[in-house]
Amino acid sequence: MNTHSKIDILPGARNVLINHSTFNVGCGPTLNVLYQATSKDATHDAVRLEPPARCHVDTRKTVLQQLIEWAQTKRRGSSTSLMLWLAGPAGAGKSAIAQTICEIWHKEGRLGANYFFSRSSGRTDCRFLFPTIAYQLAVLVPALKVAIEKEVQDDPSIVNAQIETQFKRLILKPVLSLHTETAPLIVVIDGLDECDGAECQTRVIGVISSALRNRHLPLRFVIASRPEPWIESTLNSSHSYPLLSTITLKHDVEADRDIMAFYKSEFKRIRRTSGHCYHLSVHNLDPEWPRQDDLDELVERASGQFIYAATVTRFVSEPGYKPKDRLCQLMAPRPQGPQLDRLDNLYRLILSTVPNWEVTRKVLGALSAMLHPRSGAYLVVTLVREYPDILEQLFGFERGDVYHALWNVHSLVYVPESLSNIREDLDVHEYATLLRQRDHQVKFYHKSFIDFLHDSCRSRELFINMADSHRSLAIKCLRALQNLSLKPISRINYITWSYAQQYWDEHCILTGDQSNRDLIITLANFNFSSSYFMPLKLSSDQNEQESWRRLALLEICERGLPCPQLRDVDRVVGSLALLGFKPVYFSPRYIRDWLERQQDISFMSRRYLILLLKLNLIPEGLY
Repeated sequence: MNTHSKIDILPGARNVLINHSTFNVGCGPTLNVLYQATSKDATHDAVRLEPPARCHVDTRKTVLQQLIEWAQTKRRGSSTSLMLWLAGPAGAGKSAIAQTICEIWHKEGRLGANYFFSRSSGRTDCRFLFPTIAYQLAVLVPALKVAIEKEVQDDPSIVNAQIETQFKRLILKPVLSLHTETAPLIVVIDGLDECDGAECQTRVIGVISSALRNRHLPLRFVIASRPEPWIESTLNSSHSYPLLSTITLKHDVEADRDIMAFYKSEFKRIRRTSGHCYHLSVHNLDPEWPRQDDLDELVERASGQFIYAATVTRFVSEPGYKPKDRLCQLMAPRPQGPQLDRLDNLYRLILSTVPNWEVTRKVLGALSAMLHPRSGAYLVVTLVREYPDILEQLFGFERGDVYHALWNVHSLVYVPESLSNIREDLDVHEYATLLRQRDHQVKFYHKSFIDFLHDSCRSRELFINMADSHRSLAIKCLRALQNLSLKPISRINYITWSYAQQYWDEHCILTGDQSNRDLIITLANFNFSSSYFMPLKLSSDQNEQESWRRLALLEICERGLPCPQLRDVDRVVGSLALLGFKPVYFSPRYIRDWLERQQDISFMSRRYLILLLKLNLIPEGLY
């Protein structure tokens, strides 16, 4: 394509808004290369395991109006801000605002692309950000599709390049090659603070800031994040500041008013649910319940945090309890401190109602480890509905034990009804349909609860060590692979085996640097050849990922054993060799090519290459 020729997005269009923007743009093989490098569940309209949070109809009107007016502001030379930072603490409702404004701008035809980072859902890798944005722009704007396809066709490896190169080649160059007078498209990036590492976060800001200094770029960016010092410093630098507008979500009168509106609406809903079979005596609730004094106190305790308000209403309306009694528990006097302390106190109060905390701790730790594997590409979505039942199988619990352990934390964790009573009687299609109902997948309502559990300074005696959870699951998965084949064939046994086969190594890798002696012993005694099935036919990508996931396991072996016991490492590696790996997988050329495509490789070292050489997986003369 001649970059000097004039190519209009919409020929002859001036200041056009595209309503219900859908273009029938074919996805050819070149664009498919880009699609494979995207994060499939990171956009506002993606089907995710967790339903997206949205602003309550009576809340956030001022903030949303500010965003709408910012988007409508016409360029007036250097005084027009092209980037907006939506800043706020955890639980302030940033993602709900981002989701809502994306839906508004999508209807108006202003939304160019969006990306929702999420640590709790595994969307933390910044390498997927710009390919995902570029793909959305290519699908939305036909002329951009041509320009972006050309970049990918000229160099398919661009999708694996540094983010600076990705942005320049996949977004900046194609967009600047177009001459258009249409209204600028808006790109929304939510949860930047949940992107892996401060360096990546500041690099993303730097890339965007540099591009926006070219004021002919028909794009504007909204970035939502916590006010982390490095993010604030980078955004307020001389390089970014002239381009920047800021909306700070803080505890003010308007935030209190919005939370009061939310409380009134939710408590009205609770009073209306008199026919719910699990709610006891709801029909006896006074129309004026709760008292205004209680509402005022709850608003004050929320301190502007919508997650606090949402957790309160879920706790009060939890099935099987009297709403009045639950509210009385919440209103009992207790010390109050800063915002985070108040949220932590709420979590502590809820967890104090759990009768057997040690069992619930084990279940919560295992579920959080199961729900957040390192490799999102390997997430078997249809199994998530069955995670509680799989957990019962792995840990040898009695039927219903996991559900009982989670009974008192339904305000913090959504747990779907068990399929145990009907699973084996359903035909294949009925069963598959139930598993795919994403609104009925087990999930944590908000990442702040996971953060609380995993931070020993905040949760103290309630702390859950994720390394321990992953280690326990790894051992249970390995045992399941050996033992389940001896049990009668059933759906629950099969899906438990499927989970174990899929994730045993993920859990091994995530055990961290702590003592892994029990895990190493389990691995050393594990018979891979008889217990683990490797599909005979895999795509090249799957071959690569499978191979390197198991290579990463060697890190666990080396860290977990004293030097005299390194022979056990060789036993494990020898077992891995029985999986059917061919020497070409680990040839020097293969390793060199793979290394060139990676940014951070903590597990790769000369030690592992030597071990592979000992196993004749790399021809000695070529090393």
